[in-house]
Amino acid sequence: MIQFIESIFRNLSLWGLPVLMAITGIIEFALGLYENKWNKNERTLDIVCFVVPKVLIKPVIVYFTLLVLPVLLPGYKGVFSWVPFWWGFFIIAVADDLTQYWYHRLHHQVPWLWRSAVAAVATALIVMIAIPGGSGNSIERQMVDNHLRSMLADHLVDVPSSDQHTVKPWFQGKLNFAPSVPDLTADGFTLIGGRLDVVGGRPAAAIVYRRRQHVVNLWILAADGAPGQLKSSDVEGFHLLQWGKGGMAYWAVSDLNPVELREFAMLIRAH
Repeated sequence: MIQFIESIFRNLSLWGLPVLMAITGIIEFALGLYENKWNKNERTLDIVCFVVPKVLIKPVIVYFTLLVLPVLLPGYKGVFSWVPFWWGFFIIAVADDLTQYWYHRLHHQVPWLWRSAVAAVATALIVMIAIPGGSGNSIERQMVDNHLRSMLADHLVDVPSSDQHTVKPWFQGKLNFAPSVPDLTADGFTLIGGRLDVVGGRPAAAIVYRRRQHVVNLWILAADGAPGQLKSSDVEGFHLLQWGKGGMAYWAVSDLNPVELREFAMLIRAH
């Protein structure tokens, strides 16, 4: 359930907002907020007035606003991406409530103001700044860029091999740690090699696997204090998993579906 809620907020600029609005409407109806009897015309009018602004107009405005805001305010996209999900949820709830209050007051002062448009723009601004996983400058964005660059530049591996005893020794003398290179062929993840890379200005080992036609990049770098809990995020259709173990930080990135990518991460964590 929590993962579903997180997914809604990560995809507010796509399908998340209409789903959130639909859930809000269902709750309002379920709590009896529309318990007065309607005639047919009133019922049709109320349903249309509820559905069109919340499920159609606002999401469309939010979508196009999210395309413009990163251009107007490029340095602020994802600036609070470090905030934990539930704190972000609380902050957005409070901020959205305050913006609704103020634009509601402004609506009374400026009769021609299109309240729905102002609300949607305010929501889009909050989403762009506060929702993690969509930042142009975040570590998640950098990892996806690294993943894409490794394939576009035809430099997926420095040492092409499906033998873990060939790939692991290759890193000796190139890094100040020995990365784990497990053989996961029996589990459906074929090792295709490794390469040197840089993550956040630090040298890292990139171990590359393949699942059917999907490439999975696994970055390993020294990072004391990296949280051991598995953290997931999504950037433009790519899925990321991050965790820490034994003084090392791990990043797995792929367009593989989230279930199988999590399976991959659990296999790596078990070694």
